[in-house]
Amino acid sequence: MRTKSYLLGFICIVATTLLIIIFGDQRPDIQSIVTETHKQLKNNIQTFKENLKVAEEKKLTADDKYLNFLGFVPNPRLYPLSVWTNTTLPVIVSYLCDGDIDQGIGLTRNIGHFLPNHTLLLYNLGLRRYDLQMVSMNFNVALKLI
Repeated sequence: MRTKSYLLGFICIVATTLLIIIFGDQRPDIQSIVTETHKQLKNNIQTFKENLKVAEEKKLTADDKYLNFLGFVPNPRLYPLSVWTNTTLPVIVSYLCDGDIDQGIGLTRNIGHFLPNHTLLLYNLGLRRYDLQMVSMNFNVALKLI
């Protein structure tokens, strides 16, 4: 009796394994892989061309507030009409943010050492008062903080 149940269990396991092997997921052949890859590449190229057409048609717009900050105004201050008549060209322009105090001090020291006759224009983009004093103490020539 025991052998019948073991034999019946073994036959069920073998039959189930054979059914899974026969009707299971078949591996794709090389032709189907190539065909599928070709379809995907064709779709990607078409969508890329469509994206290029859409990008060419778009017009960039800028907010007037930011254009005014950058100096794009109807009557901009140009160099010959500028107030700065005692500077030498080129004027070196950079900016300093809140965490850039070490780079700012290094820049001011290098400009003071290698280009002592040039003007350095630093835009203040969120420096604290102490950091401003540190930058101005480390630079002994024309320093403009804006």
